[in-house]
Amino acid sequence: MKVHDKKLLVWGTIVCLLISGGITYALYQNGAKYWREQASATFRQALELELQKRDTVLVFHRESMGYSTFSLDEPSPGPIKIIDELGEREYMISEEKFDHSLVKEGLKRSILSILLEDYPLIPDTLNKMWDSLLVSTDIPVKTRTRVSVTDFQERTSVAHSENISGLLSADSLLSYYLGERCEVEATGFISYGWYEAFSGWGYLAICLPWIIFAFLFFSREKIMFILEKWFIKHKIITVKTIVPVIAVKAEESHIYQLEEGVFFDTEEKVLKDARLTKKLAPQVAYLLKLFLESEGYRLSTGKIDEALWPDGSGTQDRIYTVIRRLRKSLDGITHLVVDYENDVYQLKSSAVDEIAKDSVM
Repeated sequence: MKVHDKKLLVWGTIVCLLISGGITYALYQNGAKYWREQASATFRQALELELQKRDTVLVFHRESMGYSTFSLDEPSPGPIKIIDELGEREYMISEEKFDHSLVKEGLKRSILSILLEDYPLIPDTLNKMWDSLLVSTDIPVKTRTRVSVTDFQERTSVAHSENISGLLSADSLLSYYLGERCEVEATGFISYGWYEAFSGWGYLAICLPWIIFAFLFFSREKIMFILEKWFIKHKIITVKTIVPVIAVKAEESHIYQLEEGVFFDTEEKVLKDARLTKKLAPQVAYLLKLFLESEGYRLSTGKIDEALWPDGSGTQDRIYTVIRRLRKSLDGITHLVVDYENDVYQLKSSAVDEIAKDSVM
């Protein structure tokens, strides 16, 4: 592989890595954000469904109370006084707990305290309900739940759903508080792998830069050939005249004078003038000699194919490659150019002055 091709491969790989990395990060962030939103919504829904099992009429019956009791605009209830066999005690509900209380209205919070004391929340049951809701929304995350209860002596007991070890790597969602003192806290956790954020279209988007680069890299010569044909066909020539090459060779000589001070040695396979000498590849030198010896300095693609690859191994890509190398060799040392039209290549001069008609040395 040529040095130029190696550089192209390296830089193309770097660009593809950057683009694919950016797409991966964007898809992951977008997927993770959507999952968290859906998981938060379904966790609250699962909690409501679990509470409905305890008292669907007094607490969560829609016909009787609707959703107005979930408003966050109600003020904090302030100190709450509890009187039992141990005497009278006062409890303060923090703003944070009250803001995230599932029910705001005082009577219903008191009813929830009674219900949850007799029928406490079971983390495994709540987690199964949450999982079933997530399955219906096609969200591929793993869930964990935690329920903690604070008694009148401010002692807290905590229970987790199964597979508690997963909590170490899970992300915590919003906690909800229940009861008159917000003494019951229900918290949901989710965990997921980064690869789970991608659908089939996501994987295609990540692979697309590599597919495009591979196609362009392995088809580069054919693409350059097509582009150069189109450019030559449509380009505007700004020189005043296009003068045919006039090169005369004596029978015994192997050196052509292409223009004043510029010579082509067919044996040494070099182009040279007073300041520069260019060594030509054998195939390029042979092609230049064919042009100089052909009528009107014209060669069809078929003639080039037959002359350079008599074994029939020639292709359009090979013809284009050797033409491109000849153009590169002529550039910078002579006014000669290789033009293309109607499947015929012609060696011409773009100089305004006539080519020197002197023979050769």
